[in-house]
Amino acid sequence: MRDYLRQIPFFSTLSDEDLNVVAMRLHTKRFRKGASVFLAGEPGDAMYFIQSGLVKIISEEGERERFILYLGPGNFFGEGAALFGGNHSASVYVVIDAELLVLDHADLTELIDQHPAMALTIIRELHQRLRLSLRAPIQPKEITLIAVMGDATPLLAEHLAQATGEDVFLFDLGGMGNLPLNQASLAQGHVYLTHANGSLAWEDLPVRLSRLVKQYYWALLWVAPEETAITIKAIDQADLRVALGSAYTLQAQRLIP
Repeated sequence: MRDYLRQIPFFSTLSDEDLNVVAMRLHTKRFRKGASVFLAGEPGDAMYFIQSGLVKIISEEGERERFILYLGPGNFFGEGAALFGGNHSASVYVVIDAELLVLDHADLTELIDQHPAMALTIIRELHQRLRLSLRAPIQPKEITLIAVMGDATPLLAEHLAQATGEDVFLFDLGGMGNLPLNQASLAQGHVYLTHANGSLAWEDLPVRLSRLVKQYYWALLWVAPEETAITIKAIDQADLRVALGSAYTLQAQRLIP
């Protein structure tokens, strides 16, 4: 835990001894995709650090929602209300299954009293996010994860890149099989193919996704039309689910309602 905490900018100035103390005060919370960590208007009493997964921050202005930004591993949120009291000014929703480290208000204030440099880290982050929120359009682009079955998946990815004008991330999770593909040719069409390690466990998929997809607005999870643990988890994390051509079997219909 200590080595992991040192990678988080907020804790980078602490000694090994202090990091050990912090590690003992943190507790872990896990959230599934689509869950809210907290909602705007709720009281804030803790600061959250993202160990894995992806969350999005939404500001609510009357009846309108305004997307602000995504946060992934190593980032933190909830610091404003936790430090200064009051209610949360924005809502936080989980985009990819998240594992969060939670630091309660009392422990946070004690740490900052002992290490004032931490306050500067928070101030810099708040300033940066304020700049982003002021520049952000009312409806910016958001990440869309699509679980896809079928040999025509690369063609779908290319059409998606052409239609949107955006780079498309294609993550092979067993759907490619022995299909011959030219990775360089796909890249010319703004489709970027990555293969999962054969030993990738289903429970590690959210961790891998949270590190890969943040630079793309469109991510296709290319899965086999079989009821494997990795296919089920990919479908669970996806916003959309598609079976193409011969992949649309009875089994696929059960997996993709």
